[in-house]
Amino acid sequence: MTRELENVSLASISRDWTISRIFEQYPEFVNEVSECLLDYGLHCVGCAANTFESIEQGGYTHGMPDDMIDSIVGDLNKIVSASRQEFKGALICITESAESKVIELISEKDADINEVFLKVSSVKKGCGCGKVSYELTFTKVADEGYNILDVGKIKVLVSDSDREFLKGSSIDYLSESDFEGFRVNNPNVSSSCGCGGSY
Repeated sequence: MTRELENVSLASISRDWTISRIFEQYPEFVNEVSECLLDYGLHCVGCAANTFESIEQGGYTHGMPDDMIDSIVGDLNKIVSASRQEFKGALICITESAESKVIELISEKDADINEVFLKVSSVKKGCGCGKVSYELTFTKVADEGYNILDVGKIKVLVSDSDREFLKGSSIDYLSESDFEGFRVNNPNVSSSCGCGGSY
């Protein structure tokens, strides 16, 4: 079974980011980010404005001075960087939602989770951009040249050739109105094209 992963390039949060962009880029930190914004009095976390109004615009709307807006951005970046220290040194991590979905898919095949590997591979896109995307594959065989990683309840396979490229990446599973599926956040890519390929 193969599933393509959407790639997202990570970057530091800035004043011109919308709240929805933060959630999209850092889905594993939605609760912490929401609490931070609410503590500052930005209550547009759950309203439609979070899709088009930047942090800066939201701050100005609520009468906040520039130094407070800078503090918000600084605290948001601290949340992301501090939380990611939990995975410092780890080759790859899987969020709870992704882990649950992987276990669900394995169970649907009446397979034993202890006997199935989740193989994560980089692949060339077929859209003509020539960039790299990812594939998720379930297998019971650990081929030569692959690293076996115990990530939570999941046994992950990553090839020697992908090891450095995927280092520090996290896999998440999203179920939204405009996207449902696995998404990989890779800090080793600088940007991505519309098809999900990484530069």
